[in-house]
Amino acid sequence: MCLPRASRNLPGRSASRDTNMSINSCRPRMVFGVNSSLAVGFLQGQLQYFQRRGFDVTVLCPKPRRGEWEVPRPEGISVVAVPMEREIAPLRDLVSLCRLWRTIRALRPAVTNVGTPKAGLLGGFAAWVNRVPCRFYTLHGLLCSSRCMCQPQRTREGHCFRTCKSGAYRGFGIRQL
Repeated sequence: MCLPRASRNLPGRSASRDTNMSINSCRPRMVFGVNSSLAVGFLQGQLQYFQRRGFDVTVLCPKPRRGEWEVPRPEGISVVAVPMEREIAPLRDLVSLCRLWRTIRALRPAVTNVGTPKAGLLGGFAAWVNRVPCRFYTLHGLLCSSRCMCQPQRTREGHCFRTCKSGAYRGFGIRQL
């Protein structure tokens, strides 16, 4: 027997418009959070995989910023726009934290997976405050401003990787020498 998810809808949404966030869903909800619409590209394949495995998948990310490339949105996956700055901005970060807290409270997920440094901090804290039983942080989207973006970089693991012209990494190195 399925219990009702939430008696409230997401802020600014009505139940009649949003069929993917039904109140009586029997499927466990998994929420992914990133602080850039570009970072949704890091989730390609994962979202559909978890949806096929029985999860009701939702992505929390801001709308594309001016000058950002348009990353195709995954088909059949609900995307909720939650404004979040990439830079450190204490007051705006507090506003983002409150919005994330309200959104996660309304969604009532069983699992959260936050994946960029800012979304990891704010989304992870919002999930903890909402007592989400299973919380993950997956490292995505490190800003590499101290090195030339066109030279190979060596990681501590000994692998070399290059950056593509867009500035996104093609490899999986995390720690640099």
